[in-house]
Amino acid sequence: MSFAAPWFLLLIPLYWVCERYCRPASEPLRLSNLPLAERALGNTPRWERWLRRLIVVLLVLALADPVTRKSETLHQARGHAVALLLDASYSMREGGRFDIARKVLLDFIDRRPKDRIALEVFADYAYLAAPMSYEKKGLKTILAALEPGVVGGRDTALYEALFLGARLFKKEEGRSNRVMILLTDGIDTVGNIPLEAAIRELKRAHIRVYTVGVGDDFRRGVLEKIARSTGGRFYDARYPEALANIYRRIDTLERTRIKTGQVTHTRHYAPWLLWPALGLLLWLTWLRRRQKLGALTALLASALLLWALLAPRVGAGASEDRRGVPLLVALECSRAMDARDLYPDRFHFALHKIRTLIGASNRLRVGLLLFCGRSYLLAPPTKDHEALETMLDHLKLEGIDRRGSDWNALIRSAARFREGNATLPLLVFATGEGIEDPALLAEGAGNRRLDLFLYAVATPKGATIPEGKGLLRNERGDVIVSRLSPDLRRLAQESGGIYLPASLDDGDMERLAKEIIHRYGRAQKSVTALNTEQAPPRWPILLALALLFFPWGVWMRRRR
Repeated sequence: MSFAAPWFLLLIPLYWVCERYCRPASEPLRLSNLPLAERALGNTPRWERWLRRLIVVLLVLALADPVTRKSETLHQARGHAVALLLDASYSMREGGRFDIARKVLLDFIDRRPKDRIALEVFADYAYLAAPMSYEKKGLKTILAALEPGVVGGRDTALYEALFLGARLFKKEEGRSNRVMILLTDGIDTVGNIPLEAAIRELKRAHIRVYTVGVGDDFRRGVLEKIARSTGGRFYDARYPEALANIYRRIDTLERTRIKTGQVTHTRHYAPWLLWPALGLLLWLTWLRRRQKLGALTALLASALLLWALLAPRVGAGASEDRRGVPLLVALECSRAMDARDLYPDRFHFALHKIRTLIGASNRLRVGLLLFCGRSYLLAPPTKDHEALETMLDHLKLEGIDRRGSDWNALIRSAARFREGNATLPLLVFATGEGIEDPALLAEGAGNRRLDLFLYAVATPKGATIPEGKGLLRNERGDVIVSRLSPDLRRLAQESGGIYLPASLDDGDMERLAKEIIHRYGRAQKSVTALNTEQAPPRWPILLALALLFFPWGVWMRRRR
């Protein structure tokens, strides 16, 4: 511990000298029994003078500002924007290529904590599995769920994947930190985009492409040309086991640049001295309440000390967290969403609303979930709204078990994206079907610190569900009519959430975006400076000390 302003300590001997040697204007009356005379004349008792001296010492120590300092070295990293392109055609099943590649990619993702990473898979067509995001947990969840054939599997849209992958970097700052890693075991068999057009798009976006060929069927010359034209490198991984070493080499080549800096955390202990000084001063005020001048002086000094203690002591303001306000959007994808009581049907009506919400504010960091019989993560929370809209445009429900709606699975999946102890807003577009116990479900959401915003994508009147050329029927052969479940509103009431009925007015999404930013934007505030605590202001303490120093120390002695 040290003093930030040690020169103020000189006031202690100065006070002692003044109290001892400042003589009154006239000679004092000398009496043989001083304590008895003090009580008779109403002068200051000895113990009260020592109390006043203790207060003065506490105030001087507070002015000197005892502090402790702790230094810390900060590492400021500038990460890369990395797009991982993974071949998901049927041929990747051979020799466990896809499983090995997935394991290597998961390890690579763990090695890049400072990078924004996107994932694109391709086979019959290219599909954005995860947009650019710092969120690694969601990215790894998506990667772990992928299998060959997820986007078809008979063809290889290699050049289309490169061309569309270049668009993932549109909103990335800087040009020297854009990296794409392409892994494939074949050649382009779709031919909808020429190779030269894909390379031209990559060069225009200033993207370095590292190409990795697996197996024996890829064209080495093509992959070498792609890498050479963009400033990257080509790697030949004829055996899948070599992939781990290749990705480690790429990780070494594209190291994140780190700047170091020194900051000092300072803790001030002046308030620990001012509070007892204030308490003693108030006690002294009470003891001298019959002496109007002394009581008034002590009361004024107490007010000054209270001002010093309660004055704002933050040196730097808070700025908005640039990561944005997190919002998780869940979309029901059960068969009930095919009903057409909303135009053109419930599912596409909800998609339109989600697009409107995404475009309403660039402050939202939006993640996407699908849920029916189970939950499917489409995108972890990201501010790349253009990529989200691209995902919604290409969203397909083939291969998804659309029977029922498991709300418990949705709540469990959503809770994984909660950050620390912060509450996460969860906006659900649903019909309400599948809610068995609203109170129990609300309790589960509350325990996981999820705030529910429930948007009804159905009407009380309901509608039939098309199936092929006919209508969906139950086991008895009766036509099923899907209606809005009243349990959806009950769930909102039980959880203290917000219920929104279906509306043709897109203004409801704009108002909802503002409400979410207003509610949760404050929780995203972060202090810009690490060393923001300051000592209490000194001028009230100096004035309080002056009031104690002169009226009671000198003036009172002159009266005696």
